[in-house]
Amino acid sequence: MIDPSQVQSGFDSETLFNRRYIRYLLMSSIETGSLPLQITVPIPGPGGTPINVTIDLYVPTDYDRNYTPDAQASPPVNTSSQAFATEILFNDPTGGDLKVTMVANVTGFAPGQVVDIYMTFQLLVDTDENGNQSNARLSLTTVDVQGPMIQFILSTGQVTQQDIINIFRQFVDRDVPLSMVGSSVQKVEMQKLQGADIDTHVIAIYLNLILKNGPADDDIRGDRGDISNGINFLPDGDDIAFGMPSNIYNRLSTDAFERMAEETSEGSGSFTHPIPNPDDPDGDPLGRIRSITIRPKQSGGTFSDELEIVVDGEIIWDWTIFGVDVTPDPDFKLYITITPVITNGIISWDLSYDLDFDPVLKFLGNLIIAGLMTLLFVPTLGWGSLIVGGIGFALLYGMEEWIVEPLIANGIGDSAGMDTSFLDSIPNRLTIESRRWDPFYFTDHQIVAATDGMAFRDTGLGFSGQAKLDRVARFVTHIVARTEERNGDGEIIGLRYRVKDHTNSANDFVNHFAGTDRESFTQVTNDAETNLYALDLAEITGRIANGKLIPRILYLAQNVHIKDNQVEEIAAITNREVDEIINRLIDDFEEVKETEIRASDEDVLRDEALEELEEELDDTPTNDQVEERLQEKIDELVAEALDEYALDELDTDLEDAVREQTRFDMAPFEMGDLQLKKILLLYRFDLVIRKGKPYYRDRPDGYIPDNLMELPGFTPDDD
Repeated sequence: MIDPSQVQSGFDSETLFNRRYIRYLLMSSIETGSLPLQITVPIPGPGGTPINVTIDLYVPTDYDRNYTPDAQASPPVNTSSQAFATEILFNDPTGGDLKVTMVANVTGFAPGQVVDIYMTFQLLVDTDENGNQSNARLSLTTVDVQGPMIQFILSTGQVTQQDIINIFRQFVDRDVPLSMVGSSVQKVEMQKLQGADIDTHVIAIYLNLILKNGPADDDIRGDRGDISNGINFLPDGDDIAFGMPSNIYNRLSTDAFERMAEETSEGSGSFTHPIPNPDDPDGDPLGRIRSITIRPKQSGGTFSDELEIVVDGEIIWDWTIFGVDVTPDPDFKLYITITPVITNGIISWDLSYDLDFDPVLKFLGNLIIAGLMTLLFVPTLGWGSLIVGGIGFALLYGMEEWIVEPLIANGIGDSAGMDTSFLDSIPNRLTIESRRWDPFYFTDHQIVAATDGMAFRDTGLGFSGQAKLDRVARFVTHIVARTEERNGDGEIIGLRYRVKDHTNSANDFVNHFAGTDRESFTQVTNDAETNLYALDLAEITGRIANGKLIPRILYLAQNVHIKDNQVEEIAAITNREVDEIINRLIDDFEEVKETEIRASDEDVLRDEALEELEEELDDTPTNDQVEERLQEKIDELVAEALDEYALDELDTDLEDAVREQTRFDMAPFEMGDLQLKKILLLYRFDLVIRKGKPYYRDRPDGYIPDNLMELPGFTPDDD
């Protein structure tokens, strides 16, 4: 564990890593097969005739994994403690920043040849129009190759030093993504810092988050920090150290509070910090936030190494029922605690909270937690996005696990282009690459920091640890169950899932490397839908428990089969599929309409575009300018036609398309059993257990009428 007071650059965060950590970056690529262990290269021979030389690389003996290697992967043939050893260089005559030692068997040479590769590293980023940076990566470039074998090859006169460098560049050079930087940040810088010995020399990454310091959209905290003030605080025996200074708490508090701000009216310059009503997001808010304080938690005057968030606010909603004012105490405080949980040295996050207000407002506390978790994990989404975006209802009814657990477990998740969150910037996990070994989930191959604790103190926060290989499953979000599989007795024994991108060339459902993570599955071959994969119920529940299959897929009831005045079967389709159908109908309409417009009016529209541009430019426009204006005119006409289509025909086309695509149908108790297993969720209908058997209602249990019976009817295929 580090002393946070040593974080002195003035940046929001500092991350240091040493040569062993860099070695593990390369070892991760060996685990996934991205860095091949056998290389065949053509080298000019006598008379210029190429000679194919095979290079078999040795692998390191130092492999500290947080998982068991794939049993079906071929074991390494050759190992060496020197293999892929690294050293951070200072003022080296080669101009290199890093030396990587490789050990290999090479055609025509004695076994165990040692080759030293000298590389530069450069921090690369993409910069947007606001000056913010994203896609940070460490670019490694070979600048020299040395060793006895290299000297012998050069002595033959058949190749030059640059020829050899170019050969190694093909296989060794790479960009290493710095996922510790996250998606979008204000600024990131890098430098090398010397330590007491080669094990404590480090690469230092300095990061500023995009933090608000006022309520307006452009109230962003300005440039800060100077890397020349940074020092090497890596403890002996550790490979990575991370820290944030003491003023980060005030910066985060202001940022969280101001991201909740809304202007009272456009251009007024006056702001409030409302708690939106999930049932009426555009109406009067339920309350407002007065302040947010983020601080290290103390217990009995001692820091507990936890992060505490204190929300102070008041209720402003009119709580009048049947003419009676039932408004509870309007003032409230919410205390949220984020606790680092260390399991086998690996940090994960736990969340708890205390409510200091009337118990009737528990749901309000859940709404605030949803908003704050959005800001801490996905700040670009903004305050309230989870509340009013269709998920808030889960928290409203006390189902915190639907929001809090996934956010804590997955951090920012799929958030490309979003501002990097505070918790996402903590580099306890660095994803090197993501692979799709299995149809149902991605595997993030990572370097994790095995640590003994995370410090949250008044002097700042931070941790240090040793590098370790790890991998984490991340389920594919577009997976949907299309139909069920049954045994001879008619019982559901499994489901057939649609994997719409199963033929993507980046997928690898076959090969086995040490880091491969793949569960059992069966590709369906006897179905008209060619993108189906089958799982039995045990496989499904096991995958869900391990984060390897999307849980609680949202289904919309479409039709019912009624027999003897009872709902015998429910036919449903996923909300995702309905959205896909809508998008497909709109895309098809736009494509057809543009073709029609071009066929009938393109020449006239082009003439209009030319005349407009000549008048605007007072010159002859280029062909590209004319074509761009023509496309704008066509797009406007298509948009007008689309508005009419949406009003007059889209609903009917959607109903027909949904009916044609719906094939997920089963008895209510069967669907209820799948919901109890967290496999699906039937929207708008409450799951009720009576006499040990699940069924659905859209009214309170005991209320006789039930709108489920009013859905359109259908006849099952087997009737």
